Formats: sequence, structure tokens, C-alpha cells
Amino acid sequence: MTFLAVVVVGLGLLLLPFLPGFREIRKPKDDEPLRIDMNRTKDPRYFGRSFRALLNEARKGREKEYGIGLLKLSRPEEAETAPSLSVAARKKVARLLVVDGDFTAGAGSHFEKEIYAGGRAVVGDKAAFRALAGDGDVILGRKVKVLRWVDALGNIEAGEDSDLGLSVSGERGLTLGRGCRFRRLYGHPVRTMAPDESPEASPAPHGFPGPELGETAWVVDATRMIIPRATEVSETLIVKTRLIVNARAVLRRDVKGYRDIALGKEVTVLGNIFAEGDVVIGPGTRIAGNVFSQGRVRVGDGARIGRAGAEKSVVGNRGIALGRGVEVYGSLSTEGDGTVS
Repeated sequence: MTFLAVVVVGLGLLLLPFLPGFREIRKPKDDEPLRIDMNRTKDPRYFGRSFRALLNEARKGREKEYGIGLLKLSRPEEAETAPSLSVAARKKVARLLVVDGDFTAGAGSHFEKEIYAGGRAVVGDKAAFRALAGDGDVILGRKVKVLRWVDALGNIEAGEDSDLGLSVSGERGLTLGRGCRFRRLYGHPVRTMAPDESPEASPAPHGFPGPELGETAWVVDATRMIIPRATEVSETLIVKTRLIVNARAVLRRDVKGYRDIALGKEVTVLGNIFAEGDVVIGPGTRIAGNVFSQGRVRVGDGARIGRAGAEKSVVGNRGIALGRGVEVYGSLSTEGDGTVS
């Protein structure tokens, strides 16, 4: 009798760790989209705002004093202040620059400290600088290297093959040339240069299987779920397998995928997208909500995320690849590589 009691107690102890799992199977609690407040984001223009605040405090009462001297920001810094400034090509500047008007940096120039420009700032090809805050438009040439950040109250244009550092943020529009690399972007909107051909003629981005599957019928098996062309779905989608959405389908609610999500050409998504895997967004697709991926986000030519007056976020933890003619109203962020094709 004592031996039987010991066996029963032992079996009970062995099964005890499995009870929460059995309860989850019978009454699932993880059948809703991830509870992520996509509106609670860090200030995307933090660097520029903080730098301007320090600079304004340091110059208080000395706004019209020009020349070379010390400015006390977080610590004393050698600074050159000027009403306007043009730096020659290939010149190296080791001091902080404070320019109340227009600023021009020649091709191949190098700046080791921060730059403030109260007017328009133009940086020549292959120049490199630590950080730049501009109260007007900021124009970056080709192959410019940003070591830390750029912030502007006007529009920002980044030339082809530029390395945009940790953060580029603008109060207005941000336009990226082909070959640009980035980590965090913010603008109204962030856009890439328009493609040479229309979205209809553009190939599907890598990762989308093509239109031959699920054209007129739903396909659901152990590895994938395929939504047919031009289908309208009014319910929230929670998909354990790979999700493939064919061209011109309309998804009216949020989408949560435990694996990859691939959207075809000219799909419309009115909610948010959450994916544990990669997200592939086809040419001409429109997404009204946020896009969050634990993997990579690939955005096809002519796609648009968000709209004027409705700021949204695109987060691809492992990387973001943007096609041509893309528009994102709000911010993009990655811990991996951000690229523009």
C-alpha cells in the first residue's frame, strides 16, 4: 500500500509541470494579436531636439558673437560660429560648427564634431560628418557618410550610396537615393526615389511565390495558408503557418503571423501586421497600420505605409529593404541592415 502511494505521488509530481500546457490547449490564451502599443515610441527627433536645446542655452546672450571660442554644452567645446559658412573640398574640421545661415561642405570634406545650420545645409559628395542639425533643408550628396545622426526642420535629401548612420529624422519629407544604408528614419513621409517603371511592371519582391498558387481558392495545409486574389477578409487573421496573400486582396483587420507573411501586388491592409518571421510587401500595396517583424521587412516598389496625418511605424529587427517609389509616413527602425534598392 505504501509503495502504491509513493508511485501515485511520483506520477503526480512528474505530470505537474505539464498542467499549464494542458490548460492552454483546452482554453488558449494566446489567440489574439501581440499586445504591443505601437504608438508608444521614443521621440524619433530626440538627438536634434537635445542638441538644439544645449546650443541655445550655451549661446544665450551671445547670439551675434561670431568667431572661434569655447561653448559650454555638456562640456566645454571649441566652436566656430558664423553667419554663414562654406567649407572647401577635402578640408578637415576638428571643431564644432555653429552657422546661423546657410552652410556648404565641399566634396570629400570631413567634420569631427557636430554642425548646426540655421539655414540650408548642403553637403558635397563623399563628405563625412559626425552629426548635423539643420533648421532649413538638408541636402546630402552621393556617398556621404554620417557617423551619428541628422535632424532637420525642413526637407532632407540623401544622395545615392550614402551611409546614414544611426538616425536621420525630419519634420518634413525625407527622400533617399538608391543604395542608401540606414538604421532609423523618420519623415512625413520617408520616400525612396521613384522607379523607372510603374509598379504594375515591377517584379514581386524576393520571397513572394508568384500568382500561380491560390488564385481562385483558399489553400490551407500544414505549411502555409494562401488567400486568393481579390478576396476581402473582414476578421482578424492569426496564422500559425506561413501566410501568402495574393494580388488585390483586402484585409480589413490586424494580421498576426507566427512565421513569414507575404503580401502580393496591390494588396490593401487596413490594420496592423505582426510577424515572428519575415514580412514581404508586394509592389503597389497599401498598409494603413504598423508593420512589426522579428525578422526582415522587404517593401516592394510603389508600396505605401500610413498616410498624411496618420503616423505609423515599420520595425524589422533583422533588416529592412526598401524598393523604389516607396512611401512611409512615420518611422522605420532596424537593429540589422537598412537598405534602398
